[in-house]
Parts: sequence; structure tokens; C-alpha cells
Amino acid sequence: MDQDRDYLLSLLLGVNSTGVSLKAELDQIWRRWTNSVGKDTLPA
Repeated sequence: MDQDRDYLLSLLLGVNSTGVSLKAELDQIWRRWTNSVGKDTLPA
């Protein structure tokens, strides 16, 4: 899990110029992932 977070952080740091669009993309991916997994499997 920490590796995934570090990877995302490195992406954010590596593309400062597109940080806004990247954040929107990550939010979209996160929503899609949480929807596919199901809310009852996520930690409270």
C-alpha cells in the first residue's frame, strides 16, 4: 500500500504543470475503483 502511495506522490511531484488534471484523473480512478470494489469492503 505504501508503494502505491509513493508512486502516486512521485507522479504528482513529477508533473507539477498538469497537477490539476492529474488530480482529477486520480479522483476519477479512485471513484471507479471504490465503486467496483464495493463500499462494504472498504475500512470504516
